[in-house]
Amino acid sequence: MTWFNLLRTEVIAMRELVLIITLNPELHTADMLAQLAHMALEAGIQLVGRLNMSFFNAALERYYANFIDKFRDIMTDIGLQPCIEIDTPGRKIRLGDNIPMILLEVGQWVVLTPYPQQERELLVIHLPYPWFDRYVRRGELILLGDDEIRLRVKAIKPERVIAIVERVREGAKLRKRMGVTIAREDLPLPLIGETDQAVMKFGDKYEIEWLGLSVIHNPLDLTNYQGWLAKNCPGWRVVPMPKIESDLSWAQMDAIILNARAAIFAKGDGLSKAIALGRAHELPKLEERFIQLTREYDRMSILATGLMTWPISQASLDSLYYIAKHLQPDAMLFPETASLSGSELLEFVETALNVVKGAAVNHIW
Repeated sequence: MTWFNLLRTEVIAMRELVLIITLNPELHTADMLAQLAHMALEAGIQLVGRLNMSFFNAALERYYANFIDKFRDIMTDIGLQPCIEIDTPGRKIRLGDNIPMILLEVGQWVVLTPYPQQERELLVIHLPYPWFDRYVRRGELILLGDDEIRLRVKAIKPERVIAIVERVREGAKLRKRMGVTIAREDLPLPLIGETDQAVMKFGDKYEIEWLGLSVIHNPLDLTNYQGWLAKNCPGWRVVPMPKIESDLSWAQMDAIILNARAAIFAKGDGLSKAIALGRAHELPKLEERFIQLTREYDRMSILATGLMTWPISQASLDSLYYIAKHLQPDAMLFPETASLSGSELLEFVETALNVVKGAAVNHIW
């Protein structure tokens, strides 16, 4: 039995620090992975390689598989047990493919519509959901990316939402397939879509060890995923981990964790929305509750760091120290590392290790 299939108490008995680093096949070479593995070995940590599967399709299968083989070979040669985590994309709204990569300006008017060819007056943002206009209200915010671009709804017409650009993070560009976050979470999207199914079949085929389940709202969602896996991937010895990342999942966190072996407190869309709505102060209490419940039910806790900056700011260092010192999750997940170059990633991990190990007292580490 490998460490990543154990129960929380057994992992703790091994006294291992677990870091989950999001990797990017386009940026992270074999040499860089080898350096990362040596760093993990010298630091005495368990390293999990995570891949963002949001845009996965059949054409990318061999590309991802080759990268996974390379990661596993390097980890094994150095003497570490390889572990890969992938996430289902989940029921998430995304912009369409027909999107120009441009910089928006504050005060600019735009229209979000599934029928861009019918628009002549405003800048068109292709959003391929005919029902979208029924799920937003005038005055509400629409967040693109991880709150990279913030729109304010000004008018709603059939299959057209007119908005004004309220904020643009420095350097952020409008681009295809950007995630879209709105106030409502009960959207008419399938729990397990075609891309989710493709990701899980890929995970089964290549024996991926950990599976993050995105946009889990309640324990029934988790049960349905578990049922799908049992029916379609019966031989896959994976650890499915619900991601608790929204108002709906926060409200049912207790029941979700009880029905899982491990859980992830993710912060992407939930954190972006909380910041935009002035509710970021609520997150520490939710994180504390998450850690408390995972310990009470003997479930492995994975806590995402969320929106850390590069170069690492003092605020990011303080946040990381707080997580390691006061929350003490069983594993820490770094979603932001996928965009870092090889040298930046190594520097990031070295800095994170110094902070985390310096904060650790009488814990698993």
